[in-house]
Amino acid sequence: MKALLLSILLLPQPSCVKMEIILVGDMSGSVQGKESFITSAFVSFVSKMSMSEDGIRMGVISFNSSATLRSSLTGKKEDVVAALSGGWVAGHETNLNEALYLAVDEFSKSRPDATKILILISDGLPDSPAESLLISQQMAAFGINVFGVFVSTWNDEKGEAFLQRFVSNPAFYVRSDYEGLVEQLKKLDVCL
Repeated sequence: MKALLLSILLLPQPSCVKMEIILVGDMSGSVQGKESFITSAFVSFVSKMSMSEDGIRMGVISFNSSATLRSSLTGKKEDVVAALSGGWVAGHETNLNEALYLAVDEFSKSRPDATKILILISDGLPDSPAESLLISQQMAAFGINVFGVFVSTWNDEKGEAFLQRFVSNPAFYVRSDYEGLVEQLKKLDVCL
């Protein structure tokens, strides 16, 4: 019995112990006036994680006409929360591709033995959907788990269909409205 218990305790730790997570928020024109819902959902998600430089590290990217790296991958929760706290202003375009390239660059500097996850919150189609899908497929081929949260208050079938194809696994897709976004992100299980 003691040997069985010891063997269970010595099993490899779940992959959620060592992760690199990049949060990507859509701040295009259609999000105007709802930016706080996205940032609040991300803050809630970050708050539930036990972060450290050796364990879970997170980074933050926002995008509209261009993409901004708000926080490089870090194990300092307060830095990630600070990056989420201010200056999120919706712009006109939806340049998801630039955000994905920034994420790929961040992941290229990350720990090779860590689980890599990108979580996108968006409300519709990016400017170049075909290229965005290709980038997400390439990310998945290189071991980056791509999650997507489609958030909208109207019926955007093309945007929703895009995000369903964008994720690297159908189980990584979530649909929400703005008001339910915090709760949906709290339920997101990134321990793979």
